[in-house]
This record gives sequence, structure tokens and C-alpha cells, in this order.
Amino acid sequence: MNTYKIFYICPKFNYMKTKFIIATLVLFCLISCKDEKANQPAAPAVTEYADQFQFIMEITVEKDDTMHFYYTTDGTQNFTEKNRIELKVTGSTDPQNVVVNLPANVIPTAIRLDLGFGKNPDQSDIDFKRFKLSYNGEVFEAQGNQVFDYFYPIQDNSKRLEGSNKLQKLDKNQISGPVLYPNENLIAKIKQITTGVATK
Repeated sequence: MNTYKIFYICPKFNYMKTKFIIATLVLFCLISCKDEKANQPAAPAVTEYADQFQFIMEITVEKDDTMHFYYTTDGTQNFTEKNRIELKVTGSTDPQNVVVNLPANVIPTAIRLDLGFGKNPDQSDIDFKRFKLSYNGEVFEAQGNQVFDYFYPIQDNSKRLEGSNKLQKLDKNQISGPVLYPNENLIAKIKQITTGVATK
């Protein structure tokens, strides 16, 4: 008896066989998807601490570079290598966030940014788009031209391009990139978000 005759005589046989095949395929797909998800690495957990001061800057820097984040805790602007955090930055034409988390219970009173370290003559101008300070649920953010209400470039090695947020070296072969120092506004804002006390 050929296949055609089986289908003609017993149509229910072919229908039940088709349902079985479909159910098997669906089960196989579900198991495969589950196994694939199980093999994927879990996303790293982000841990936040209430007693951790965080600084984020959004910048565009086109070439790989090393940047330094300096801070003081004694109310001065005497920045030293002891309180320095090194930041490795991968070059990109897209804006990127550079994040600094200070050690738990370390409260800065002033911040300095060295936006590049070592000779990097091919480095682009650095477009400083915004920065954010946060501590214990208190947040402050400055964007665009507001950035320079809180930081100022050191004139002997850095230059801000007029009418923009772009910073450049005075000399392409100098050892450091543009350097930004805090002014009184930034110092007051750090104190406000870390102590809750606003200064005039």
C-alpha cells in the first residue's frame, strides 16, 4: 500500500503525525533557547554605596589616553600623587562617560582634572560636555558652558576654544593634556552635596 492510499484511507493518521512533529520542533526550540541563555555570561552587578562619592564626566576624546583625577580632603588645592586616580580612556568619536568612584568614606574638598598624560601629539581637542557629582543621594550636574562656571583651564598648558566646550594643549608635544582646576563655585558645590550645607 503506498503513501497516497494510507492518507486516503486514514486521514487522521497523517494529521496526528503532523501534530507530533510540530510539537517536537517547538519543544526542541524551547530547550535550545534555554541552553543558549544559560551559556550567556551574566551582566555584572552594579554596586552603589551611600558613602561613596562619585564623579562622572562626559567627554569626546578621539585617541586612547590616560587621564588623572586628583582630589584633596583638607580644604586646600595642594594636589599630590597620593590622592590621584588614573583613568584609562579608549579613543572614540562618540561622547563617553568617564566615571570615578572615590574610596568609601573619602570626602573630597576640591577636584583637579588632567585630561591626558604623556606625549600624545595626535590627540584631538577634548570636548567636555558635562560633569556630575553625587554623594549619598545628593546630585549636581553641569552641562555645556556651565562646566566652566566650576572649572578653569590652566593657562600655561591649556586652552579653551572660544565659544565652545573644547579644550586643547598649547603645545602638541607637551607631557600633559589640558588641565582643569576647580574654582570657588565647584568647591562650594562639593561641600553642599557632601554636607548639606550651602555656602554663599
